[in-house]
Amino acid sequence: MSCSFRPFKGSPVSPAFMIVGMLLFSMVPAPSRGEPIHPLAGSSLYGAKKELVRRPGQTSHTWQFRFEIPEDAQLENTYWTRMFRTTGRLTVVEEAFGRDAYFVRVRLLGTTSELRQGTLNVWLQRSERKPPQRRPAAPQLCFVDCPCEPEFEWEKPCETLALSLYDRLSGDFLWQGVLNKAQPIKLSEKALQVGGRYLLIASQGDSWGRYSMPTNLAFRIDQTTEVCPLCKGDGVAWGDRDDSLPSEKPPVCPGCQGHGHVLKDKFVQERL
Repeated sequence: MSCSFRPFKGSPVSPAFMIVGMLLFSMVPAPSRGEPIHPLAGSSLYGAKKELVRRPGQTSHTWQFRFEIPEDAQLENTYWTRMFRTTGRLTVVEEAFGRDAYFVRVRLLGTTSELRQGTLNVWLQRSERKPPQRRPAAPQLCFVDCPCEPEFEWEKPCETLALSLYDRLSGDFLWQGVLNKAQPIKLSEKALQVGGRYLLIASQGDSWGRYSMPTNLAFRIDQTTEVCPLCKGDGVAWGDRDDSLPSEKPPVCPGCQGHGHVLKDKFVQERL
């Protein structure tokens, strides 16, 4: 299936979903023991690294880390920015600054047959520059047109993008992730369903870990019929036919199994 980028505009999120989103984060218990974060020589950066593993047969797992800001660095009129990067199948689920620490929650998918690894790198930078008074603007998203396993991007580059996905038919919370810089983020663990109706809530973040007011993106997934791109609607694979055997029947097109058309999943934006 070919993929393409298309604009996917949002609108202000409803107060009810804003409350749900805030409760989800506030209910996450913070780790009782802080993780050390060390100054990097010759700079104002502090760094930490966590290597995480799921072995064959282990289920998906979520870790929560609390990176403590050293007491001797907690100076008056000092502000902190953060950067993070993940590798492998590791996904940042949530992140936030506390008064004396930086909190982050990450998730690594389980596996049945292979070793899966991921690395979390965190950098905190001390600065005397105050964060801007205005928070980041609400995001304008794009999606990659593979609806049941979508990837999400933004139209304009920004620091971070926090996403939460809900099933509008059942009201269930499905998935959460934080996108860093210009990397696309892909829905993991649960595929979306044709006929399903969903709500994606998105907020744009800045270097100080502050997020914009959220916007909501309501959509459903339909299935449409299109002409098979391999046989152009004929239902046969003419390119595989042996002309020296005139009585031979042309082979059936493998793309559409002889029907001449294929079914394609499609995003359809909706209004709430």
